[in-house]
Amino acid sequence: MIERKKTFREFIEKRYKAFKKMLEESKEITSSTEWSKAVSTFKDDYRFKAVEQSEKLEEIFNNHVSELKKKLCQKELHEEKRNWKRKFEQCDAQQIETREARECQLSVRWR
Repeated sequence: MIERKKTFREFIEKRYKAFKKMLEESKEITSSTEWSKAVSTFKDDYRFKAVEQSEKLEEIFNNHVSELKKKLCQKELHEEKRNWKRKFEQCDAQQIETREARECQLSVRWR
């Protein structure tokens, strides 16, 4: 009896993993996709049909979308940091050029 339960759990886990893989491979699912759109998108896919517990599928879907949101935020943060670094470097370069120009003007005046 225990072995049957274990085998059944493994069987269900394989189906969940197949559904997760389907979400990861999908180009239609983004960080703003809602569950209702996912259902209509995947309603004919065997990996979606293979799991009868829609609550569990929705939970897996929501976790996937949360991960996509985290990745998007990290990407935006990285891009913002990179932009600030560029601005800082440009500003720093302008200050150096301005300082060198002033020093050059001062040396010309003192001659």
